[in-house]
Amino acid sequence: MRTSRNGMLMTTFATAPQNWLTNKCTGVAVHVEFANPSRWPQPGDCGRYAATLRAQMLIAYHMQIHDDGTHMLGSDTYRVSPNAGYYDWRFGIDGIPHPATCPTCGRKTDPEYINPHFRVRCRKRDLTATYDGYVLVSARFREFCESNNLHHDVRFANLPADDDYFAFKPSRTLEFDAERRNTRFEDHCPECDEYFNVIGATPVFLRNIEQPIASGFFRSDLEFASGHEQSPLIILGTDTAQAVQRQGFQKMHIDPIEN
Repeated sequence: MRTSRNGMLMTTFATAPQNWLTNKCTGVAVHVEFANPSRWPQPGDCGRYAATLRAQMLIAYHMQIHDDGTHMLGSDTYRVSPNAGYYDWRFGIDGIPHPATCPTCGRKTDPEYINPHFRVRCRKRDLTATYDGYVLVSARFREFCESNNLHHDVRFANLPADDDYFAFKPSRTLEFDAERRNTRFEDHCPECDEYFNVIGATPVFLRNIEQPIASGFFRSDLEFASGHEQSPLIILGTDTAQAVQRQGFQKMHIDPIEN
C-alpha cells in the first residue's frame, strides 16, 4: 500500500492504470505527475527510488479531539507565591495541593485519577477532551471499538457520576522521536523529576516504525503541553482510522503520519 499527497491509501497494481507507474524494483504503482518518460525512475535508480518511497510512507494517523472546557481535576484552585515558579496557581484547596498533582509544579502525577463528581459537559459528542488531558468517549464509541475488535487495545475507565461516558486510554505505546522533531523539554521539576513544559508534538515523528500500522489505538510514550495540561498523542492504525472516519464522529480530526 502507498499514500498520495492527501494521505489517502494507494494500491499496488499488477498492471498500473493510465497515469500510474509501476516501479520495477518495488512493484508499487504511484501516480505520475509529469508526462515526460525521461523523468520517470529508471531501473538503475532502484535503490534510491525505493528509499524515497519508504521515506514518504504513511504509517499511521494522529487523532486530535476538541476540548469541552472542563477539568477532571475539578474547579478548586488556589494562588501561589510569584516566586514559586511554573503557573501562579495550583489545583487544590486552601494551599493544599490536589492529591493527583505534584505539590511543587502542579503536573498530574496520578494517571489513574478519576474525579468521582465529574460529568461530561458536551453531551452530544462521542469524543471530547478536558483541559487537563483526559480523553472521554461515549457508550457509542465504546460499542464501535468492541464491534471492531479494538477494545483490547484500550482501557475504558468508568466515570462514577456519568454512566454514559468513559475515560479512554490506549494501553499500547509508540516511541516518539523527540530528537528528530526538535521537541523542547523545559522547566525541570525537582519534586516529580519531570519537565513542566514539553513543546513540539506535531508533525508527529515515531521511532522504529518501518511498515504501516494497520490496526489499533496507541498513545505516544511522551506527554506534551504544560503542567496539568500534558497528555500523550492518540495514534491510530491506518485501517482503524478509516473505520473511525466512516462513523462520522464529530469534533475530532485525523491527520496522516509519515515516516
